[in-house]
Amino acid sequence: MSTSSGTPQQAGPSDMRKRIETVKDDLMSLHRELYWLVQGPNSPEQQQKVGELDFDQIMDLKLAVDNMRELLWKYVDAAAEMEPQRVQHAMESHRVRRVSQLLQLLRERLGHYSDPQQPVSFIEKMSAAIKEKLSGGDRAA
Repeated sequence: MSTSSGTPQQAGPSDMRKRIETVKDDLMSLHRELYWLVQGPNSPEQQQKVGELDFDQIMDLKLAVDNMRELLWKYVDAAAEMEPQRVQHAMESHRVRRVSQLLQLLRERLGHYSDPQQPVSFIEKMSAAIKEKLSGGDRAA
């Protein structure tokens, strides 16, 4: 947003939160789409889809994301000086969410197995073993 003089107009906290949430959701959706598109474009159809993307547009997006990433780290550093424990908690939550997202992508990549009682991947076996241990089961794997 900018005024007629070209100076940025300040958005209210509620508007900024909504905008951040919308951009985050859009970026996560775009990430999922692009992730599967570029994970080994083996089929001719997949290669065609990759080739149809405008490389200049992709590079513009990369520059915008890189710039935002740098700015967000500066924001986190400034916030950490004011509220170190709150930022530490948020960073730990972020790490857990990030690992969960990566595991979800891996699960989608591996596909779903037919018998929900029988984990097939290493990660699923480990998850099952951890769940069993946490629930008080005697068996480790």
